[in-house]
Formats: sequence, structure tokens, C-alpha cells
Amino acid sequence: MTADLPRYIENPAAALGPDGIAPAVLYMVSELSGDQTGKVLGVSGPRGVREMRMMEKPGWKPPRQDWKAQDIVEHAREIFFSEEEIKMGARRF
Repeated sequence: MTADLPRYIENPAAALGPDGIAPAVLYMVSELSGDQTGKVLGVSGPRGVREMRMMEKPGWKPPRQDWKAQDIVEHAREIFFSEEEIKMGARRF
């Protein structure tokens, strides 16, 4: 599934084959995972095994109609993460 990704074309040794990913899949579908439900497990050669999360803000709910692009500017603090929130909630790669 990763054979056509540029980073693996440039460095084929970094790609994991089925034997490098299967233990994580087996863990997640077995009783070994216990209460680790609703989670995404990332597995890669360079970064190892880790939980991955998507962050979401409460946001701003526009009226059903008649809202404009300018409204996003006016509600930007509600919609977009600040740099501080990003630093606290996620690691950048």
C-alpha cells in the first residue's frame, strides 16, 4: 500500500512489509488491546508505533443561510487553532 509513496521510492528500506505491520493489527483486533477502542494506531519504520489523533475545535455554527466568507474571518478564533493550542495538542511531523 505504500510502494508508490515518494519517501519509500527514495528509500525502500524504510517501508515495512506485512510482517512489520501485522503485530499492530493483531494487537488491535485481539483481547490484548483491552479497552483501547476507538483509537487509530500508526505504524511506520521511521516513527515506530504510536497513537494518532485528529484534533477538532468546537468551531462556529453559521446561520442556515446568508452567511459569507467574511464571517469566517470574524469568527476565526472559534474556528482555527492557535499556535499554542497546536503545540499543546499535537506533535508536528
